[in-house]
Amino acid sequence: MNTLAKRAGVALLPIFLLTACESAEDAARKPALVDEIVENSLARCDLQAEFSQTADYDARLKEALMKAYSESLDFVIDKDITVCLDRRMEEANDNKGAWGLSAQLLYYPDSKVISLYDNGDDYAHKGSFETAAVSFSGKLLDRFESYNDNGYLKEVDSMLIGRRHSKGYAMNDDGEGYAVIENNPELLTPPLAGNDI
Repeated sequence: MNTLAKRAGVALLPIFLLTACESAEDAARKPALVDEIVENSLARCDLQAEFSQTADYDARLKEALMKAYSESLDFVIDKDITVCLDRRMEEANDNKGAWGLSAQLLYYPDSKVISLYDNGDDYAHKGSFETAAVSFSGKLLDRFESYNDNGYLKEVDSMLIGRRHSKGYAMNDDGEGYAVIENNPELLTPPLAGNDI
Protein backbone atom coordinates (compact mmCIF):
# COMPACT_ATOMS: atom_id res chain seq x y z
CA MET A 1 0.00 0.00 0.00
CA ASN A 2 1.45 3.36 -0.95
CA THR A 3 1.84 6.25 1.50
CA LEU A 4 -1.07 8.23 0.01
CA ALA A 5 -3.45 5.30 0.44
CA LYS A 6 -2.27 4.82 4.04
CA ARG A 7 -2.87 8.49 4.78
CA ALA A 8 -6.35 8.32 3.25
CA GLY A 9 -7.16 5.28 5.37
CA VAL A 10 -5.93 6.99 8.55
CA ALA A 11 -7.89 10.15 7.68
CA LEU A 12 -11.10 8.18 7.19
CA LEU A 13 -10.71 6.19 10.41
CA PRO A 14 -12.12 8.90 12.75
CA ILE A 15 -15.11 9.39 10.44
CA PHE A 16 -15.77 5.65 10.43
CA LEU A 17 -15.49 5.47 14.22
CA LEU A 18 -17.92 8.36 14.67
CA THR A 19 -20.51 6.90 12.33
CA ALA A 20 -20.06 3.43 13.84
CA CYS A 21 -21.05 4.82 17.24
CA GLU A 22 -24.33 6.43 16.19
CA SER A 23 -26.37 5.98 13.03
CA ALA A 24 -27.13 8.87 10.70
CA GLU A 25 -30.81 8.48 11.62
CA ASP A 26 -30.05 8.81 15.34
CA ALA A 27 -27.82 11.81 14.74
CA ALA A 28 -30.57 13.46 12.66
CA ARG A 29 -33.22 13.07 15.37
CA LYS A 30 -30.97 14.20 18.23
CA PRO A 31 -31.81 17.95 18.02
CA ALA A 32 -35.52 17.23 18.58
CA LEU A 33 -34.69 15.05 21.61
CA VAL A 34 -32.43 17.76 23.01
CA ASP A 35 -35.17 20.39 22.53
CA GLU A 36 -37.65 18.23 24.45
CA ILE A 37 -35.26 17.74 27.38
CA VAL A 38 -34.34 21.44 27.43
CA GLU A 39 -38.01 22.48 27.43
CA ASN A 40 -38.64 20.28 30.48
CA SER A 41 -35.51 21.65 32.17
CA LEU A 42 -36.54 25.27 31.61
CA ALA A 43 -39.94 24.52 33.17
CA ARG A 44 -38.64 22.72 36.29
CA CYS A 45 -35.02 23.63 37.06
CA ASP A 46 -33.41 26.53 38.86
CA LEU A 47 -31.97 28.52 35.95
CA GLN A 48 -29.14 29.86 38.14
CA ALA A 49 -29.72 33.50 37.19
CA GLU A 50 -27.78 34.64 40.27
CA PHE A 51 -24.52 33.29 38.81
CA SER A 52 -22.51 34.94 36.04
CA GLN A 53 -22.91 33.10 32.74
CA THR A 54 -21.12 33.49 29.42
CA ALA A 55 -24.02 31.82 27.58
CA ASP A 56 -27.69 31.29 28.36
CA TYR A 57 -28.71 28.28 30.44
CA ASP A 58 -30.58 26.65 27.55
CA ALA A 59 -27.63 27.10 25.17
CA ARG A 60 -25.22 25.48 27.64
CA LEU A 61 -27.62 22.61 28.31
CA LYS A 62 -28.19 22.01 24.58
CA GLU A 63 -24.45 21.98 23.98
CA ALA A 64 -23.94 19.40 26.77
CA LEU A 65 -26.84 17.18 25.65
CA MET A 66 -25.66 17.13 22.03
CA LYS A 67 -22.56 15.26 23.25
CA ALA A 68 -24.68 12.31 24.45
CA TYR A 69 -25.95 9.50 22.24
CA SER A 70 -29.56 9.71 21.07
CA GLU A 71 -30.18 6.40 22.84
CA SER A 72 -29.23 8.03 26.15
CA LEU A 73 -31.54 10.97 25.46
CA ASP A 74 -34.34 8.52 24.62
CA PHE A 75 -33.79 6.86 27.99
CA VAL A 76 -34.03 10.18 29.84
CA ILE A 77 -37.27 11.06 28.03
CA ASP A 78 -38.80 7.57 28.36
CA LYS A 79 -38.10 7.53 32.12
CA ASP A 80 -39.51 11.08 32.51
CA ILE A 81 -36.24 12.35 34.04
CA THR A 82 -35.54 16.08 34.23
CA VAL A 83 -31.98 17.20 33.44
CA CYS A 84 -30.70 20.33 35.22
CA LEU A 85 -27.42 22.19 35.09
CA ASP A 86 -25.97 22.68 38.57
CA ARG A 87 -23.43 25.37 39.46
CA ARG A 88 -23.30 24.11 43.05
CA MET A 89 -21.05 21.21 42.03
CA GLU A 90 -18.25 23.56 41.01
CA GLU A 91 -17.78 24.81 44.58
CA ALA A 92 -18.59 21.41 46.06
CA ASN A 93 -15.77 19.76 44.11
CA ASP A 94 -13.38 22.29 45.65
CA ASN A 95 -14.74 21.33 49.09
CA LYS A 96 -14.66 17.55 48.77
CA GLY A 97 -11.81 16.89 51.17
CA ALA A 98 -8.26 15.80 50.45
CA TRP A 99 -9.13 12.27 49.29
CA GLY A 100 -12.74 12.87 48.26
CA LEU A 101 -14.11 12.15 44.80
CA SER A 102 -15.45 14.87 42.54
CA ALA A 103 -19.01 14.82 41.25
CA GLN A 104 -20.05 15.74 37.72
CA LEU A 105 -23.51 14.11 37.75
CA LEU A 106 -26.01 13.51 40.52
CA TYR A 107 -29.24 11.55 40.17
CA TYR A 108 -32.07 12.18 42.63
CA PRO A 109 -34.42 9.17 42.38
CA ASP A 110 -37.27 10.66 44.43
CA SER A 111 -37.67 13.66 42.14
CA LYS A 112 -36.33 11.93 39.00
CA VAL A 113 -33.75 14.65 38.38
CA ILE A 114 -30.27 14.41 36.89
CA SER A 115 -28.02 17.26 37.91
CA LEU A 116 -25.02 18.02 35.66
CA TYR A 117 -21.88 19.94 36.61
CA ASP A 118 -21.93 23.49 35.27
CA ASN A 119 -19.71 26.52 35.70
CA GLY A 120 -21.67 29.00 33.56
CA ASP A 121 -19.38 28.78 30.52
CA ASP A 122 -20.17 27.33 27.12
CA TYR A 123 -17.47 25.76 24.94
CA ALA A 124 -16.61 29.04 23.21
CA HIS A 125 -15.80 30.70 26.55
CA LYS A 126 -14.21 27.87 28.52
CA GLY A 127 -10.48 27.85 29.12
CA SER A 128 -8.18 25.08 27.91
CA PHE A 129 -8.03 23.31 31.28
CA GLU A 130 -11.45 24.37 32.53
CA THR A 131 -14.34 21.99 33.13
CA ALA A 132 -17.72 23.17 31.83
CA ALA A 133 -21.08 21.44 31.31
CA VAL A 134 -20.03 20.43 27.80
CA SER A 135 -16.83 18.75 29.05
CA PHE A 136 -18.16 15.47 30.49
CA SER A 137 -21.97 15.64 30.57
CA GLY A 138 -22.56 13.69 27.36
CA LYS A 139 -20.33 10.79 28.37
CA LEU A 140 -21.83 10.74 31.86
CA LEU A 141 -25.38 10.63 30.47
CA ASP A 142 -24.29 7.73 28.27
CA ARG A 143 -22.81 6.00 31.32
CA PHE A 144 -26.00 6.67 33.31
CA GLU A 145 -28.09 5.11 30.53
CA SER A 146 -25.89 2.02 30.22
CA TYR A 147 -25.76 1.64 34.02
CA ASN A 148 -29.55 1.72 34.29
CA ASP A 149 -30.74 0.24 31.00
CA ASN A 150 -30.94 -3.26 32.47
CA GLY A 151 -33.72 -2.19 34.83
CA TYR A 152 -31.47 -1.24 37.73
CA LEU A 153 -33.06 2.22 37.87
CA LYS A 154 -36.21 0.65 39.34
CA GLU A 155 -34.18 -0.42 42.38
CA VAL A 156 -32.36 2.90 42.93
CA ASP A 157 -33.55 4.47 46.16
CA SER A 158 -30.55 6.66 47.01
CA MET A 159 -28.62 9.34 45.19
CA LEU A 160 -26.30 8.21 42.38
CA ILE A 161 -23.07 10.05 41.78
CA GLY A 162 -21.37 10.15 38.39
CA ARG A 163 -17.81 11.20 37.87
CA ARG A 164 -14.96 11.20 35.43
CA HIS A 165 -11.86 9.31 36.52
CA SER A 166 -8.56 8.28 34.99
CA LYS A 167 -10.01 5.19 33.28
CA GLY A 168 -13.25 6.71 32.02
CA TYR A 169 -16.60 7.42 33.64
CA ALA A 170 -18.16 5.83 36.70
CA MET A 171 -21.59 5.73 38.29
CA ASN A 172 -21.68 4.98 42.01
CA ASP A 173 -24.72 4.41 44.17
CA ASP A 174 -25.27 5.71 47.70
CA GLY A 175 -23.97 9.12 46.67
CA GLU A 176 -24.92 10.60 50.05
CA GLY A 177 -22.02 8.68 51.60
CA TYR A 178 -19.37 10.48 49.54
CA ALA A 179 -17.42 13.37 51.07
CA VAL A 180 -18.39 15.76 48.29
CA ILE A 181 -22.03 15.39 49.44
CA GLU A 182 -21.32 15.19 53.18
CA ASN A 183 -19.22 18.39 52.99
CA ASN A 184 -21.81 20.16 50.83
CA PRO A 185 -25.25 19.20 52.18
CA GLU A 186 -27.00 21.63 49.81
CA LEU A 187 -26.39 18.96 47.15
CA LEU A 188 -28.89 16.69 48.94
CA THR A 189 -31.63 18.80 47.32
CA PRO A 190 -32.06 18.75 43.52
CA PRO A 191 -31.56 22.07 41.69
CA LEU A 192 -35.24 22.66 40.97
CA ALA A 193 -37.07 25.98 40.87
CA GLY A 194 -38.61 26.95 44.19
CA ASN A 195 -42.15 26.02 43.15
CA ASP A 196 -41.10 22.50 42.09
CA ILE A 197 -39.08 21.28 45.08
